[in-house]
Amino acid sequence: MAAIRDEIYYSEIDTSRLANHSEVFKGLLELPTGLVDEEGGNDANPVKLVDLSADEFRSLLFIFCQRPWPVDPAYLSFMAGASDPTNQNPIAFKRYLDIAKLSNRFCMSEIEAWAQTQVLQTLNSSYTGWLTHNELLDVLSYFKICSSTQLLGLMKRSFIAYAQIFWKVEIARSKVLYFYLHWHADIVRGFGAG
Repeated sequence: MAAIRDEIYYSEIDTSRLANHSEVFKGLLELPTGLVDEEGGNDANPVKLVDLSADEFRSLLFIFCQRPWPVDPAYLSFMAGASDPTNQNPIAFKRYLDIAKLSNRFCMSEIEAWAQTQVLQTLNSSYTGWLTHNELLDVLSYFKICSSTQLLGLMKRSFIAYAQIFWKVEIARSKVLYFYLHWHADIVRGFGAG
């Protein structure tokens, strides 16, 4: 029985692009090919990459798998970086962060430097009110492996901004609850007085 190919995500890629940017991939691609039944020997038995999701790896491949023609406007916009305000959104931020993490893991220093710049620009902008707690924790986990002092400073600022937004929302909720309870108590007392 033949393996079913996902036409959206399955594609042949020019492996030299990966090898040119990563000694890790270069080493993997230089290994002698084995039997068809071994991992990576055929479509039914693909290479398994541990400790990363398919979406994370797709983010990394996104920058390598674009063809020269026809040019995808979304790709060009994304590659323009976070200095373009349209790329300061949760989807682009997640992709930049995934690329930074995986390029660190696969020793792609030039790609990591570019992706880290995009993460820093996004965090440095005043447009990051949409960052979630989990996204900030993802940045923190990336910081642990890259040790960027600039990223640490922006992380502190982002966590403080996030906490301020969170607490303002919580304070507002508690005030609404406070007024509701007092209003409700006044009504209940009013019924009891009659």
